[in-house]
Amino acid sequence: MARALRLLVLAPVALALVAFAIANRAPVALQLDPLTAFGAPGVGFTAPLFVSLIGAVLAGSLLGGAAVWLSQGRHRRALRARTDEARRAQAETGALKAELDRHEAAARAAGPVRDPSALGGPRAT
Repeated sequence: MARALRLLVLAPVALALVAFAIANRAPVALQLDPLTAFGAPGVGFTAPLFVSLIGAVLAGSLLGGAAVWLSQGRHRRALRARTDEARRAQAETGALKAELDRHEAAARAAGPVRDPSALGGPRAT
């Protein structure tokens, strides 16, 4: 089901990208140095328009994804701390249950208590 849905979404996107590339294959000159005078030699290259535009979209997506990932670092750190705390609590709970089981087994092995005052409670008068 997921594979069919992925194909249903990605096939039209791929067709649109191919159509975009065919329609925009004229070469354009991209100047990367904004301080050079118009027409002066500078850092730049010539590439088809679709390469430039798709490259800009990919670069923007990568930069945006990196910015979001970096900004959410404190949330991931807090989640790790809470996960570690939960694991420690589960380990402590397991140890306490094991200790309780040992005490209950020792109490069963000792048999019934005949003198209620041996339990440490109030004495009956």
